[in-house]
Amino acid sequence: MKNNSQKIRKIWTDTFDPFFERVLSFCLPGKHCKYILNIKNMEYEWMSNDIEAMLGYSRNEINTSLLLSLIHPQDQPILSIIENKIRALSEATGADRLICYKVCYDFRIKNKNGHYIRILNQLIQMKEDNNIYKRLGIYIDISHIKKNGEPSLSLININGEDSFIDIPLDMDYLDTCPFTKREKEIAFLIIQGYTNKEIADTLYIFVDTVKNHKKHIFTKSKCYSSLQLAQMCTVLGWTKHFTFKLKK
Repeated sequence: MKNNSQKIRKIWTDTFDPFFERVLSFCLPGKHCKYILNIKNMEYEWMSNDIEAMLGYSRNEINTSLLLSLIHPQDQPILSIIENKIRALSEATGADRLICYKVCYDFRIKNKNGHYIRILNQLIQMKEDNNIYKRLGIYIDISHIKKNGEPSLSLININGEDSFIDIPLDMDYLDTCPFTKREKEIAFLIIQGYTNKEIADTLYIFVDTVKNHKKHIFTKSKCYSSLQLAQMCTVLGWTKHFTFKLKK
């Protein structure tokens, strides 16, 4: 895995290939800056010099403390929520699965001229020794595309499996489970891998009743599979509302 990480790092940091840079610029909607972030110490191991064209600060001036201080005050608490969601997904799925997701979220940040621009941060996690230590990402100026609105978060599976688009981040929605008492019980059993008949037998209800509740659960959560439901409930903090206990 270390060798793979080193290969990825070499490709990402190779700014001397004009063809690669031209292709990247063609695919991205605005000015961009690549980086590698060490999660252990929350410092940038490497960042392209393109940051100066975006924010007006040279690479030597930039560090995580400065960037955090430049983020719009209204976006700072939402970014904390986003980090908590990423951490929750990591704990729920493990490092092997988390590296299959591209994390995408945006925020406003003040440039050296004192004006706010909107940045889209796209990143993937890099695993070494079975742990995630680094983030390989790219900042993209999308001010001309998204002028207003709060930050949004999406987790896109790079293998074509279930993705999470526009995960709710508003304060009223956060950690508020939309399920009824019965739906929470059934959602808990779905996550445990129970079949419709097993759920019906456990709760002493009809199988058709289970199917009806499941329809409501997947509609409210906007999920399409049991695995996606389990991940979504964890990411949004809904699992703490599942108080149903299995009888031994």
